Amino acid sequence: MGLKGDLPKALEYLKRGLELKPAHYLCRFNHGVILFKLGFIIEATKDFKELLTQAPEDPIVAYNLAVAYV
Repeated sequence: MGLKGDLPKALEYLKRGLELKPAHYLCRFNHGVILFKLGFIIEATKDFKELLTQAPEDPIVAYNLAVAYV
């Protein structure tokens, strides 16, 4: 069974992944995107800020952080 459209369930799986490996880049990125889509803007902002410390040259993370700030 897929997770298509089931953002809360996907978020649950991503949280589990981050418990195992908090610095996993793609997991943290997707976690932030889903938080944003669900309306948890402050939490999403924290994810994107953390990602910028890992890869300050990544323009998509900078873009997502800027959108979250707006």
